Amino acid sequence: MTFHLIGGTTAISFSSTMLEVLWATANPDFTVDLSGNGNNVDVEFDSDDHHSEIAAWWDDGPQWMIRESEDNSDSDE
Repeated sequence: MTFHLIGGTTAISFSSTMLEVLWATANPDFTVDLSGNGNNVDVEFDSDDHHSEIAAWWDDGPQWMIRESEDNSDSDE
């Protein structure tokens, strides 16, 4: 499945035994970070002022959650 986020685009392969990020392409001014263990995957696209993230997993079928936030700050100001 292909997912289009503000920060970039990614394709994730889902099966009941394994999830895999097939590719992830960041949009201009964004970086991409991949993590996961085969049971779930996480793709994050970051810029100076935006964070896009998709978390994907298998639970009786493909599941995912997309988060978009305008502020990429790690502080609680």
